[in-house]
Amino acid sequence: GFRGSAGGARAVATTEARLSGFSGPRVSGTARPSVSLVGTVLDAASVGDLLALVLTPGDGEGHFASGEDNLEEMWCVVTKISTSSGGRHMVEGEMFGLKVQIVDQPQGGARLGVTGVVMNRNDRWLEKYPGWESHLVRQAQIEPLLKSSVVGAKIVSSLRALEACVAAHPGAWTSGEVSASRRAVITDPLERATQCAGELLALLAGERSVVMCQLWAGWVDPGEQPAGAPWVTQLLRRAAENEDIGIEMSMSDDVEGHPGLTTVLYNKKAVKATKPAHVGNAGEINALAATTIATLGSQANCPAVTPYERVLVGMALGYGERDIAYHLDKLGSPFSAAVFMRARQVLNTQ
Repeated sequence: GFRGSAGGARAVATTEARLSGFSGPRVSGTARPSVSLVGTVLDAASVGDLLALVLTPGDGEGHFASGEDNLEEMWCVVTKISTSSGGRHMVEGEMFGLKVQIVDQPQGGARLGVTGVVMNRNDRWLEKYPGWESHLVRQAQIEPLLKSSVVGAKIVSSLRALEACVAAHPGAWTSGEVSASRRAVITDPLERATQCAGELLALLAGERSVVMCQLWAGWVDPGEQPAGAPWVTQLLRRAAENEDIGIEMSMSDDVEGHPGLTTVLYNKKAVKATKPAHVGNAGEINALAATTIATLGSQANCPAVTPYERVLVGMALGYGERDIAYHLDKLGSPFSAAVFMRARQVLNTQ
């Protein structure tokens, strides 16, 4: 795909930094989180909020041999506010494909427990994404990665806020991560983690014609799957149940020997940025673009190999030629006007 990889190794950061990756970085002991504020944050949380939770083991292993605190910061999307069987305030949420419950504790902090998986293999809407069912995360794969004691929490965003941002300034989710229209590198981890959700919202709002989403990446661990990013699963379901959204699947086994599965979603109708000359057959053009990407086996989180494929995928995603050229220049990838002309002919956007 035209977009760069979102996976990778965990990074070291202090609690003052934003999260770095879907699974979150280990947090250094230079700035301890406030355990006493966890309950206050949970009380203020609403459905759709994105929490940054600071977790530590609940088995007494809260420190490394070096004396450094064994803390880790992770995303959690709030799905329900309820009360535990013991009468304590409880927040239910989703983390990396797992359903969790967070119950505040009288002494401060909270306890986190896993209650199941977000997606079941018999969910009807999954039929719209053939091939994904066999790669869904299993509870046994992810649960051991989650620490059970919550010692810090912050509300960092919400789905409603992201929807408002997409509506007010859609360009951040329609021009590509690396383009002349915005800064060259996304350095804010919160922005990076919610990029796919923002692009899906832009598609659903009619601001974008085609979107790629990595459903499964064979080159990263189960706990770092891109589809586990905040709100992505919810929005993929919304897209699957929307009659105006078409879906193609792009499969590849040529990523350093590891296979990948990407879905390519497209609007069946003209979007706001559609050129006047293409309004009448916009749905056909968008479908052709999605099919072209899928035929290449392109993956959202793994760059295409040749300059032509990069240009073709970028144009199929609706990115401007100036932004694509800027992206290729940053990669040091050679290109020419002939490459863009060839892509226009294939995509019927002359």
